[in-house]
Amino acid sequence: MQRYGAYKDSGVEWIGEIPEGWGVIRSQYAVSLRQNGNWGDEPSDPDEGEFCLRAADFDYEHLRFKDATNYVKRCFSKEKFEQVRLFEGDLVVEKSGGGEKTPVGRALVFRGGFEACYSNFLERLRVERSRALPVFFFYWWTACYQSGLLVNYFNQTTGIQNLNTSALLSEMEIALPPLPEQQAIADYLDAKTAEIDSIVSQTERSIELLREYRKSVISEAVTKGLDPDAPMKDSGVEWIGEIPEEWNSRNLGACSLLIQTGPFGSQLHQSDYGKDGDVAVINPTDIVDGAIEIDRAHLISAEKAKELGKHLLSPGNLVIGRRGEMGRCALVESDEQALCGTGCLKVVLDGTVLPKYIAAQLISQSVKEYLELNAVGTTLKNLNTNIVASIPIVIPSLPEQQAIADYLDAKTAEIDSLIADKKRQVELLKEYRKSLISEAVTGKFKVPGLE
Repeated sequence: MQRYGAYKDSGVEWIGEIPEGWGVIRSQYAVSLRQNGNWGDEPSDPDEGEFCLRAADFDYEHLRFKDATNYVKRCFSKEKFEQVRLFEGDLVVEKSGGGEKTPVGRALVFRGGFEACYSNFLERLRVERSRALPVFFFYWWTACYQSGLLVNYFNQTTGIQNLNTSALLSEMEIALPPLPEQQAIADYLDAKTAEIDSIVSQTERSIELLREYRKSVISEAVTKGLDPDAPMKDSGVEWIGEIPEEWNSRNLGACSLLIQTGPFGSQLHQSDYGKDGDVAVINPTDIVDGAIEIDRAHLISAEKAKELGKHLLSPGNLVIGRRGEMGRCALVESDEQALCGTGCLKVVLDGTVLPKYIAAQLISQSVKEYLELNAVGTTLKNLNTNIVASIPIVIPSLPEQQAIADYLDAKTAEIDSLIADKKRQVELLKEYRKSLISEAVTGKFKVPGLE
């Protein structure tokens, strides 16, 4: 990328050198108006009210607001609506909320196109256009947020993160080029981030297609076998269809020694978890693509695990999600000590079947659909031991089970490698976008088209 002809020290550590023609000011001098939002009143009719944007409407992954389909409508007096009505170029800042993965302080620029206001927990900043252009200011804020600089302005006393916008604006400095140059940089970043986002979306779509292909490979192998010329017969199970003639049909309970739910909530409290624990507690969210991700799990002490000893997992056991991410299944392969969590069931097979083969069958889409259809409960569906025991499975001889398991090990490893490569591409693209924004708004390169 082309650099500017001459640079000077900005006097701001994180900004570094800036082009000779740029200036530095306190960011508060680039803002002409600050105002908190309002949540208004509940409408009595679905057609009543005005769109009231929330942090939940942020599509921050793409630096824009989500589609208007899910916007909430709230009622305001005419005077109150005019106070919080958004205009093109207003910066909408998440002032309270956030979380571990999405710290508070995200901001989006309102680009118009529809009438809306903004809720409490949000704040509107209106840019002083004689000094800064709204979209340039937005990209500067984005660079600050993505670099972690806003963390210095968090107040957190009740578990909710609050952004001290007053301190931020009075202390943080912004480097500003002349207005035409700000426009050129904003236009360039609009185009480049849209281009990068499009590539990211295409790559993420290819990951989904690979995952679907992975599922189909598994499903085909565990219901049709590896010999395409094998004589077939009806399995007796509608969603399984025909199976090789030599195979048998059973349910999971018939080849299990134990199917057991995890500990009751009264046995395992939130206070039992801690970063310094010794034993991982496996719940449905810790099961990803048929594997247990121990590093995602919550931890408890060895003493607590011993107290709940019957729920400890051993290599060869199966873990099935019974609520939430219902139907997720994984084979326990590591001898690292772990406990079946409240949201899962533990299955111990009887030795007449190969655990790896049964695990492959249980993660097929057809089994997941069977479980969703047969789950119990009204508002929150869940699985019990009887439902899991009733899962229809088809079983070849042990040598054929082993052959299928070996085939799937090799085939899924190949697909997983492709998925991992695609994920790395996505991460690199996101890092590139992040650095591009930061370098553009601090003048580390000259955007195309500038003289």
